[in-house]
Amino acid sequence: MSRNQIIKEYTEQGVVILQLNSKHYHNPFSDEMELALANRLRQVNADSTVQAVVITGGEDRSFSVGGDFNEVSEFEGGPEVDHWIQTLIQMYVACLEVEKPVLSALDNYVIGIGMQLALCCDARLGSHRCQLIMPELKNGIACALGQYMLEKMLSRTEMMRIVYGCGPVPHEDCLRMGLLHSVHSVDSVLPETIALAAEWASYPKVAFQVTKRKMNQDYIDGLNTIVP
Repeated sequence: MSRNQIIKEYTEQGVVILQLNSKHYHNPFSDEMELALANRLRQVNADSTVQAVVITGGEDRSFSVGGDFNEVSEFEGGPEVDHWIQTLIQMYVACLEVEKPVLSALDNYVIGIGMQLALCCDARLGSHRCQLIMPELKNGIACALGQYMLEKMLSRTEMMRIVYGCGPVPHEDCLRMGLLHSVHSVDSVLPETIALAAEWASYPKVAFQVTKRKMNQDYIDGLNTIVP
């Protein structure tokens, strides 16, 4: 495992596991962590030795509770907010542009930015205690990115239910809508995610790459229009 303080990394079955490693166990996303993850995702995309990627929050940690309140609370609007959104979009696009399987193993809280990052992955496997929440409106934050992602993946009515509800999405609804691929015990969610990533990585590479590139291009184009 690397000594990087923001993103820890190790490899199993040809799958690179990227562990979000904020100092706080709930993994709030700082500007530094967003940039570090985006850069590492670009690197693994270009690395022919990497077969697939799994993003996780780490053992007994949350996948992510969203943005770092200590940073966001200091924003005064205007250019600061635009820069913040652009940095998020760059991270999301970096994830979507990886032409290999990218899966997320979700435990504990998966909130706001954390949920949006998970929505950029090819599949999301959750523990029985994970909670997917898009609470922006309740907290006085516009939900432009979350709204776009959810409507793109689901439907307008399901997006509105999640965005306006601001609470945890029940697991049965997550499974029905495809927000979660499957639900597992806390101990097995990461191994199951790695195994599925390895299985998808065994598919013929060119066919997978072409399909994923086509699948995600419209998604990426839409994200890039959210902030002028």
